[in-house]
Amino acid sequence: FVTASLTNLEFGSDIKFTDAFTVGIRWNPSTYNGVIVGSNLTSGEFIKVNTSSSLIVKIDGSATTLVLDAGETQFGDGNIVITRDSVGLVSLWKNGVLQADTGTLTGEIDFNCIGLRAGGAAGVNGYQGDILEIQIFSTVASLLSTNISTYLGNI
Repeated sequence: FVTASLTNLEFGSDIKFTDAFTVGIRWNPSTYNGVIVGSNLTSGEFIKVNTSSSLIVKIDGSATTLVLDAGETQFGDGNIVITRDSVGLVSLWKNGVLQADTGTLTGEIDFNCIGLRAGGAAGVNGYQGDILEIQIFSTVASLLSTNISTYLGNI
């Protein structure tokens, strides 16, 4: 993905979650402040790499920032898993390790695009770097997150 050209991959229709979800990503961001997955039709719906050590998850216009544990290296070549359980607890796993920072978000999240989000005619916050695989599930479980991290770690 190349930010300057607003490279993205758009789905044929929205994927919507009002309850639990799990998103696993094998990636290697080359810059930060880019949307990994979101909606380019509905504002306020995305998962974005914010800095070298934080992600923003935004649902229905409300956001939470998830920060890597102290001592963790920055995001880079590896995998992340983002989960939201049935009561809205949002968690982050990095390379198979559950991070301590969590947030709470409820509402419906819409995904229809990989690589940018709604804003302007062409979208904004384009992702810069490699995305090798994204997995999206409508459930959450510790074993699922572990299995996703293991699988993505072997790519």
